[in-house]
Amino acid sequence: MKKFLLTLALGLCAFSLFAQECPFFPRLGKMLEYKATAALPTGVQYMISRQYIKNQNDDFTEVATEVYQEGGTGPLQTITLKYDNAGDVYKADFKEIFADNLSQLGDFEILESTGELIYPKKMEIGNRYPGVSMKIKATVYGMSMEMDISQEDRIAEARETVEVPAGKFECIRFSEKMIIKIMGQNQETVNTYWLSPGTGMIRQTTEAMNGMVKTTLELQSVTDRK
Repeated sequence: MKKFLLTLALGLCAFSLFAQECPFFPRLGKMLEYKATAALPTGVQYMISRQYIKNQNDDFTEVATEVYQEGGTGPLQTITLKYDNAGDVYKADFKEIFADNLSQLGDFEILESTGELIYPKKMEIGNRYPGVSMKIKATVYGMSMEMDISQEDRIAEARETVEVPAGKFECIRFSEKMIIKIMGQNQETVNTYWLSPGTGMIRQTTEAMNGMVKTTLELQSVTDRK
């Protein structure tokens, strides 16, 4: 369960971006509900996530994502991330994005970071976007180790029509790769998103731990946030 939550949270952090006129997150006042299906070595698990804009002004946007056990009443985890408005792009601090989730690994210290992830408000098919990297020192199960984390190969790949339980949407397919180098070995997580301008993320697939963990999120509903 803990490994599933961490994998899901890292994916959610990655897609929780863009302002309401952009494809990555919902319009102000809307709630997007997703069902996550994770194929783990121990079996299949299901979770529910709900995403909405918590706060928005001319300077920044805060996006909240709540993660629930299927059928549960209270959230197991709530992630709130802040994105600065910088003209034609939004900027997100790479350290801030992953700090809360990396804390699940135990005590950790960020040693180096290249800075901010940049997300354009309008994506063009074929465009590649800059990556970032970070080095951390963490204590995992009593062992001290260093990790290098990078976000790279970020590209708007194609336009596609996607059908999910919430309906049929015209989408932009966007992918990026996260690489965690630990104890001389690379662990790759590949995230692929189908994004619909005016709605938000429609589908996401994540392959982690060199294919041992596969997660799919699909949009179930779009409702007014009360």
